[in-house]
Amino acid sequence: MIGLATMLMTGRKALTWSTTWSKSLTINGGTSGEYSYRQVIAAADISTSGSTIRVTFTANSSGTNFVIQAAAIGERSGSTANCVATPTQLLFGGNAGTTITAGQSRISDALVFSLDETKSYIVIIDFASGATAAKYASSGFIYYKALSDSYNQATVTGYSTAAQTNGVSKIEVGA
Repeated sequence: MIGLATMLMTGRKALTWSTTWSKSLTINGGTSGEYSYRQVIAAADISTSGSTIRVTFTANSSGTNFVIQAAAIGERSGSTANCVATPTQLLFGGNAGTTITAGQSRISDALVFSLDETKSYIVIIDFASGATAAKYASSGFIYYKALSDSYNQATVTGYSTAAQTNGVSKIEVGA
C-alpha cells in the first residue's frame, strides 16, 4: 500500500516485470555457512536490457533455510571473478540480508541498475555464518570462497570455481 501511495504521489507508474535470465534450480544444496558466491550471469544467457532490475533467490525444497547476509550485482570484468566497479547492493524490504524459508523464493527490492544484454554480470551472495542452504543447478559457473564476504568488493582473489548455479534463479527487468 505504501508503494502504491508513493507511485500516486510521485506520478510514477507500476513497473511491468519481464524475465531476462533464469535457471531452473533442481538440486537441494548442502549447508554452506560463511561463504561468498559469485554467480556468473553470461551475456549469451541474458535476453533483454533494462534500467531497473530485481533478482530472485531460491532456498532448498525442505530442511535448512537460505540465509543471505548480503547480496549485490556488478558487471563482470573479462573472464574473471571481478567486477568492473564496486558491485551494487541488492536489498530485501530495505534490509541488506534476508532469510528464505525452505521451499520458498525471495525477490530483491527493485534496483535502478543498467543491465546490458551484451555484457556479463556477477551476482554476489554472502552466506551468513552457520547452516544455510540454497537450491542449485549443475550447470552455469560460480566462484566461491570460504570465510569471505565480497558483496562490496570489485576485485577478489583466492576463489575456487564450480560448474553450477547456486541460489540465483531469476533476474527480471522492469519497464
